[in-house]
Amino acid sequence: MLAGNGALAAAGSVAQTRVGLRPPRSGASRFRSRPAGRGEALAVVTIATAAVLLTAGFGDGIAFGLMATFGIASPWLFLFPPLFGGLAYCWLRNARPGREYLIECYLMLVFMVAALTLQSFVFAELNLFGLLQLITFIIVLVLLQGVFANAPAWLSEAFPRAMRGAHYFLCGCVVIAFLAWHLLGIDLSLVKLLNPAGTDAAFTSFRPTGFSKEPQWAAFALGASYIGVYLLFPAERLRALLAMSVVAVLLQSGTLLLFSGLYGAAVLWQTESSVKRTASVILVALALTAQVTLFWGRTSQVLDVRDASLLQRVSSGSVAWSVVEESFPLGVGYGNFRDAADYSDPRWNRFLDLNKAQFYKSDFVLLNFMAELGVLSLVILVWLFQVLARGGSVLPLAFYGLTLVLSGTLLLPSLLVVAAITGALISQKRAAAEARPAISSGSGALRSRAEVAGLGA
Repeated sequence: MLAGNGALAAAGSVAQTRVGLRPPRSGASRFRSRPAGRGEALAVVTIATAAVLLTAGFGDGIAFGLMATFGIASPWLFLFPPLFGGLAYCWLRNARPGREYLIECYLMLVFMVAALTLQSFVFAELNLFGLLQLITFIIVLVLLQGVFANAPAWLSEAFPRAMRGAHYFLCGCVVIAFLAWHLLGIDLSLVKLLNPAGTDAAFTSFRPTGFSKEPQWAAFALGASYIGVYLLFPAERLRALLAMSVVAVLLQSGTLLLFSGLYGAAVLWQTESSVKRTASVILVALALTAQVTLFWGRTSQVLDVRDASLLQRVSSGSVAWSVVEESFPLGVGYGNFRDAADYSDPRWNRFLDLNKAQFYKSDFVLLNFMAELGVLSLVILVWLFQVLARGGSVLPLAFYGLTLVLSGTLLLPSLLVVAAITGALISQKRAAAEARPAISSGSGALRSRAEVAGLGA
């Protein structure tokens, strides 16, 4: 019988080795087990991926700073080049979208051109450059998902690590800008360094922006980077959430507070151990309490409807809804929002200088889209929803939903990052599905060997 048990153990070891049934090793163990050359190559690819993430996916601070410095009309003139460069490199390294993604891009291009043609017949003037940006953004979003859905091993390994590094880098930039201001009186926010002559909104006190254009954009960047950590690097979920919670206090951002609460609930939901769940509940509760308490001054203004930023948001929504009511279902034409909107209310002088903010519409991209594109906007927005739903996770959809009601523009670089994350999830699901037959056949081999061993005993 002992001989049978020995044969059974040997058979189990062979089958486990063949089909990968051994317990997974920790990330550190896997890294140590790699040959030195492969580990160094992975580190280089991870750094390069993180660099593209920070310049194209989270580089709005760089883009807006350079835009103001050189007098360029759009930040995407600085964001698209590194993005296209990264896509070209992936193509050369066999990280290419599948045929279905290329067909989808073609169909969306046909639809957008048809929409442009229709609007050109109805309206005398259109923002053609803006429409071209929108079309390019949407097509790139699909291509990014396709690239990561079909990612080879080098990209599948590097991307989660790059997301983790980018998240902590963005958090660190905000912390450094906050400390530099309060200890040295220097604003080290990147957009301020690139454009020192830029002016801050008159109704806000100092709020660090770190690597981003403004606190709101920093909140979206951190919201997107945390989704990547949560879904692709589960071991870092709680630590990354606590880091983001600290940054939310420094930013005094209601948007990031919403993200923190949402992600905190997700962390608690996924925690299986009762001890870990209890510890997570305590830490998340403390983090959220600290956020509300430490910027209570602004929180109380928001609750009392005295916060100027909130008043601007509400007022802009009212203006945008008026345009929607008057123009739906055709809209007013892409780029014609300001011509149709009524900003005659004197209180707008307390919010921002509309003569300088020439491209400002409202703080609700959903209403902005409906006002300019009418029913066509709903087709585009619903289509983007189903693209992001392919990953099978609710977090990208929640991010998209908050974008529609908390951002004034759909063209957020961080939304492209979320699309790439959903592509990585699709790749993981495919790999898991392909592994199941191998595991099943391995289990069958294990049982057969066990039966033989039992007969021999």
